[in-house]
Amino acid sequence: MKLLVQRKSLITEYGKYHLIYELLRFQENDIEGEEGGDNYFGIRVLQFRENGTLFDQNEVLGITEDYIEAEKLFRKCVDGIVMPVHLTELVDEWNYTLQSF
Repeated sequence: MKLLVQRKSLITEYGKYHLIYELLRFQENDIEGEEGGDNYFGIRVLQFRENGTLFDQNEVLGITEDYIEAEKLFRKCVDGIVMPVHLTELVDEWNYTLQSF
């Protein structure tokens, strides 16, 4: 289920791209096929060319069970204009930082 959606446009030396960021909520059983389960949050980034064709996409599911933390990371992705190729790396760094405390 999509909870938040943000759109950004970006002009690069390779052309203009449109990015769609989605904060997702799903239950553990959506991944594992089991009944019940906890809510988890994830992020999807879609990158489209100026003509509307999909250029790249990436999603990371099961980032956290905490909506507030998920929204913070989502806002960081949107504000930093994170491209799909960098999403997994950003989430890994975010998880490492949280575990360091």
